[in-house]
Amino acid sequence: MKMEDIQAAFKRLPLLIGPDGYAPGVNEPVLLYRGDLSLQLETGTLPVDGEVFFSWRPRPGVRFRGAIDRYTLDFDVKNIDLPGKRTTHGQAMITHIGGADGSVTGVINNPFIFKVQESAGRLS
Repeated sequence: MKMEDIQAAFKRLPLLIGPDGYAPGVNEPVLLYRGDLSLQLETGTLPVDGEVFFSWRPRPGVRFRGAIDRYTLDFDVKNIDLPGKRTTHGQAMITHIGGADGSVTGVINNPFIFKVQESAGRLS
């Protein structure tokens, strides 16, 4: 094959081949839960309107973030309660709290497991 033929073949190829369906961006966070959750602290419960997600960067792990209506100086989270879901995880820690928007962020020690319990019916 001549070099001109090879170059002509490459010119006929599309510039970009896209995915067939939905493909999330590389290293995008993976949402696990969105809604109301409660951070169980030594000093009480801190309600959060937020989300729990898996983040690849800066280190892979499960994190939480959201909005709060009051501040706390207690940064050790004993448990995270998600309404209607049972969860098992190691301890969590608040990494940022404050700002004009009343935000909170934190990391959750792995593993973070949702326990779903459903009744299995008999097939007829």
